[in-house]
Amino acid sequence: MTAVPLQRIAGDLRAVQRVLPPGAIELACHASLPVAVDPPLLHLIRTNFLPDLPYDLEARLLLSPLFQELGDGLYEIKPDLRDVLLAALVARHGTERLRRLAVLLERYTDLRTSWPDRPELAHAQRLTALHVLQPREAERWLAQHEPGSSGDELAPTWFVAMRRQIRNLPARDQGLLSRLLRAATEQLRRPDRPRQVADVLTVVALLGLPGLLAAAVMYALEALRAASADTDPAVRRAARDALPDVEVEVRLDDSDNLGSQRAPTDRPRADGLADPTASRVVLIGNGDLRGRQSLPGIATALQGLADALAEPEIWGIDRRNCQVLLDAGRREVEAALRRAAAEVGPDGLLLVHYAGHGLSDLAEEGLVLSTADTDLLLPRHTGLPYSVVERCLRGSAARQTLVVLDCDHTGQISGSAWFRTAQPVDCLIALQQPALPSPSAGEFPLTRELTRLLWSGIPGAGTLLDAQTIYQQLQPSLPADVRLLLADTNDSRLTPLTRNRVRPTSPLVGRIFSVAPEATDASPYGAVVMVLRHHPLEGTLGVRLDDPSRQKLDLPPEWSGLPAPPAVVFRGGTPAERPGFIAVARLREDEGLPAGIALLRDRVAVLTRHAVPARLRPYLAGIRLFTGYLGWAPDQFEELLADGAAWQANQAVAHRLLMTERPEDLPRLLAPGRTLLRSIDAPRPSLETLLNDLVAGIGRGDRVSVVLVHDAGRPTSTAKVDRLVRSGPETRTGSGIEALGPLLAYRGRQFAHQVFTTHSAPVIARAVRNEGCEAALLRLLADSSLPARSDDAVQVYEIEDHPGLGREEGDDVRSWTDSTAERLAELITGNHVCVVGHDGAPGVIVAALRQLRKKGLARITWVTASDELSAIRVSREADLDRALGGKVSFYHGVDSDRLFPLLRGRLGAFPPGTPRLGVGVRFPRAEHELLLDPH
Repeated sequence: MTAVPLQRIAGDLRAVQRVLPPGAIELACHASLPVAVDPPLLHLIRTNFLPDLPYDLEARLLLSPLFQELGDGLYEIKPDLRDVLLAALVARHGTERLRRLAVLLERYTDLRTSWPDRPELAHAQRLTALHVLQPREAERWLAQHEPGSSGDELAPTWFVAMRRQIRNLPARDQGLLSRLLRAATEQLRRPDRPRQVADVLTVVALLGLPGLLAAAVMYALEALRAASADTDPAVRRAARDALPDVEVEVRLDDSDNLGSQRAPTDRPRADGLADPTASRVVLIGNGDLRGRQSLPGIATALQGLADALAEPEIWGIDRRNCQVLLDAGRREVEAALRRAAAEVGPDGLLLVHYAGHGLSDLAEEGLVLSTADTDLLLPRHTGLPYSVVERCLRGSAARQTLVVLDCDHTGQISGSAWFRTAQPVDCLIALQQPALPSPSAGEFPLTRELTRLLWSGIPGAGTLLDAQTIYQQLQPSLPADVRLLLADTNDSRLTPLTRNRVRPTSPLVGRIFSVAPEATDASPYGAVVMVLRHHPLEGTLGVRLDDPSRQKLDLPPEWSGLPAPPAVVFRGGTPAERPGFIAVARLREDEGLPAGIALLRDRVAVLTRHAVPARLRPYLAGIRLFTGYLGWAPDQFEELLADGAAWQANQAVAHRLLMTERPEDLPRLLAPGRTLLRSIDAPRPSLETLLNDLVAGIGRGDRVSVVLVHDAGRPTSTAKVDRLVRSGPETRTGSGIEALGPLLAYRGRQFAHQVFTTHSAPVIARAVRNEGCEAALLRLLADSSLPARSDDAVQVYEIEDHPGLGREEGDDVRSWTDSTAERLAELITGNHVCVVGHDGAPGVIVAALRQLRKKGLARITWVTASDELSAIRVSREADLDRALGGKVSFYHGVDSDRLFPLLRGRLGAFPPGTPRLGVGVRFPRAEHELLLDPH
């Protein structure tokens, strides 16, 4: 695919990503199988495969740049985009999803009666579905119906187009996505021309596609990271704006056969790392030496390092390619080194790590590594000189050779072989210290800190770690009397070595969240938390930003002026197990940061231990010092987000208020701008006003009776409802109904323990029962008696809007009345009725509300999902207002999928076991890195 279509595809994707929520691209992927779609078909696709997406996304997507109109209410995805989106669908969901889509397309085409003048369209839809389900049958049909072989009224050009389409079905090419992304990335990295903003935006747009391979994604993220330091201000700004917000799902397998299409042997892999299968690692340890103090813990230290290198998230070296030699003799070590140098491949890394006693060879002024048979009196003849190590490694085919020395006397290297020509070692990391490693630590300092760094990762360091980054991070964490040596040839220190376990694209790290009152003991507005560390296997660490203490800070002079007002100690959470503060910093700039600052995102960082204030002061705009932190076990914080007990605050406002002089006001200041995680559209003023109105009314004692009319929550037919109920408790309904269940279960008194609906009573009842609360499903039918009320359960009433009960032709709204409406009016016990749905107004509900108005009903709120300003809607609302006696509050552009989850968060409708702030999970490694002692 040439560069022009690639940029055009990316431009269309980017235009949609800017204005529509993330689910729009996935819905477009599902709509890419049909030759053409109309609104009813797109609606069926959404309700069957992506029911959690808002209904109004359908129309917005059809009018987006992804589609082009064909006339007669038909739309088609642009041909270039169709190939890409269909490949993304299969990569994300597999071929089974494609088959289910084909079945839906076939059934819809059979039932569709509005295409009589388009026989070619109906045949194309059926043939497309048939090719997915039975490819051979599709080929046979084409052969039997060639032009002239039957009476079909299909043009020869139609057959040519269909043959080309089904034979080159892009879903069969699952590597298309990653190849497109890599092509765009190579264009961004081209050395023969300067970077362009368009190249950056192309990569960002393609990263929004689902189903990409991890290798291609990491390669693209590294290119964006490089572009964020570009000399062109526009390119630098575009890359920096994209990096904090890009969120991408990746596949970790090689099912698209990219693994079999490796780059030439003289080039690195696409992700920049050495191939683990072609690499070799030799870990050498010797803790016992006659005449020297024994160094314990060597076996544990090297085994921990081997485990880290074997972890797939770090590198993934095969255990058979990683040899650990403990207290081995010189000959055994030499043999292992020569064997590793001979076996390593051109795409591989040759890593030699030594931990033990280093000796000085006075005669040769060189370094000797001790082995099991080393004699202190004859180190050169009985030990392993470093020059011998170099000779063993010389001539290997490895793309890079790295040696790490965790011993004393490494300063002797500069006097021996290191500065000679024709270096066999590309990069060297070594300790420089006059004394032996501390035996009290139980491990060697460099080995210990290197292992810890690999497991914990480096925040803000990108997706891959090189020797330069590791060196800069290791030096501050070592004892004060220890220095590191980093030497390399041909800038090999910048070659990626391992993956960074702290991904800069994490959607949580560095972001600020509001937490509902139910999950904290704070004020009625809840609490505000910033996430500092997050890993799906380890958990989440954060600090609370809105809880200052009255304890004044007592800091040395070199720290004066750095804490932002108020200069007090903040209670970040449960006190840490070791003394010290966690320092959250606001930066002046985020480029060229020295050691001691770990960037999170958006000029927000944390200071690491051994941070030197004099060196960091020019970079800091202010800091906050916290005495403790909040810890959640794996999945606990995600449960808070999924349940609506925590939500992402408006990040622009939250980061601007990070150093406010009144931090205790943060929960109130951030409450109006709250949105759910990954939501692009902030709540509109009408929604926020509606939430405040409902919460304030409930606080004053209102009992709200909820009425869901057609198309509220999840529009569905009776058959669809029955299928949902039969499918078991795992069935996912709309997010609005999922949130309505807990509202009725845990806040039933405020909602009069009842809800009325015209279309999905069984689904609502199931949502209530899923929360462990009893629900009574009652039907209010035409000409039926009043259903018996069960006082021990939530009453879920299904209203049948019988045609005879509705508005007759020529009738006025004021004439709506019948016996069923009277019975419905008797059932509504709340003093505030909230009607949620589309613009439609079922006559039985309006008539019942008129009855209640006559009895003195205080308030009526009418919520419609339609956002369209039109004379028809204004006239309809005026009719309703007059019919219901006036003072009806109307809200527009709000559906139950937006209203009820946010209302649940405001009211704190969560089960008793909801995770709370300060659950007490501890992170020793994070404490070691983040806790600093200003004194």
